[in-house]
Amino acid sequence: MLQRHVISISLSSLCVIIALIIFASLLMDNESKSKLNRFFRIFIIGSLGYMLGDIAGRLLAGNANRPMFILIRRIAMFVHYVSGPILLAALTFYIFTYIELKKTKVNNGLKAVTLVICGVAVLLTIVSQFNNMYYFIDRYNVYHRGEFMWLSQALPVSLMIMNIGVVIFYRKTFEKLSALFFMLYMALPVIATVIQFLFFGITYISIAITLIIVILYIRLQTEQMGMAEMERQRLSAENAALESLSRMKTEFMANLSHELKTPLTVVLGDIQRIGREARKQGLESERISESIDRAKDEIMRMARLTESAIKMAALQESHEKTAMLDPVSLFTAAAEGYRSIIEKQGNTLMINAEENSPHIYGNADQLIGVLSNLLTNSNNHTKNGEITINIEERGQFVSVAVKDSGTGIPTEILSRVFERGISGSDSTGMGLPICKSTVEYHGGTIRINSETGKGTEVVFTIPTYNGERLVEADV
Repeated sequence: MLQRHVISISLSSLCVIIALIIFASLLMDNESKSKLNRFFRIFIIGSLGYMLGDIAGRLLAGNANRPMFILIRRIAMFVHYVSGPILLAALTFYIFTYIELKKTKVNNGLKAVTLVICGVAVLLTIVSQFNNMYYFIDRYNVYHRGEFMWLSQALPVSLMIMNIGVVIFYRKTFEKLSALFFMLYMALPVIATVIQFLFFGITYISIAITLIIVILYIRLQTEQMGMAEMERQRLSAENAALESLSRMKTEFMANLSHELKTPLTVVLGDIQRIGREARKQGLESERISESIDRAKDEIMRMARLTESAIKMAALQESHEKTAMLDPVSLFTAAAEGYRSIIEKQGNTLMINAEENSPHIYGNADQLIGVLSNLLTNSNNHTKNGEITINIEERGQFVSVAVKDSGTGIPTEILSRVFERGISGSDSTGMGLPICKSTVEYHGGTIRINSETGKGTEVVFTIPTYNGERLVEADV
């Protein structure tokens, strides 16, 4: 008898250690808050209560030196008997949740029956503490089975049989392997309960429960890996669809813009011709001149907007034209190309560049476009002033600053200048948004400082090249 107790305590202790390890792993799992995982954790907690109660009861068996030992054993046996239906109810709801994850609704009556059986089993265990119907512990701290001991086993077994019926009834929901596993989960405790009831002594049920925990954990991890792979494939398909949609949008913008350019040019030519004919025929008047000039201005505005849309479409289509670039040579050459235009406005251009600046990786045309746009803005808002370009290394970035002594940007629009359509002049308001998209596409940032009447400074940064492709983001 003593040998059986030692074997049972050793096996139950090993089972407790395994259950605790798996429980800790579940708590660290990314999916620990999922409903399926939650019922599995309740099942493990119930299993731990069942096995720890059994261990404590066996350790204190026959130890009646102190009344406290008898009380502790009574508590341990109570926890042991109460935990059984609780862990089986958790396992039942685990199966229900698994079925519902497969888009099949579980009958609410089955859920109610599960809760009723579990509640009755717990209630009868409480009642048994007073009438000894399940078991009793004598004054020598020795455990004895009660007259209705069979009922304490019948209720949990009824839960397991119901689970087997659920798996059979919803068999179309399960894959063949999953259905086989769930049948195995139910069969193991039933077999262990029968053996333990007939051959009292060895903790067969603890072994069966631990096997269920291990198998469930392995299957849960396998399914989560499969679900993660499915999610990855879904996201990949969605990204492909979004890329296709983005290409269609870009193509539509490009085609529409190109189609608009020709009629706008024709309309502008006709309006100019009408103006000339009106003057020849002596029909010119202030009102007619104002109408013609207003029409010309609106057409030119639409033409600039169309040109900006074409540039945006071209920007989105040119991702592949990237290479390692020398920022000093690139930006200095681009700025020198603007020198004559800047000097015609009465402005002077200063270029300050560090020697031996690290290389950057990107699209030369796009980056030149950024600098050209900033220089155009500075030149348009500066007269008889100075425009300065500073190119320098700052940490892991190359910084390019364009500073002017012009009129500055009105305070009311300064915070919104990178939004499309926002402009303090007659421009389309597309230039700075395009610059921002280009810089961010290259992994950099752009900021603007300005004060009305004191000039503007725009600074953008591009990551230095460290042997790896830096351009990964989409525009």
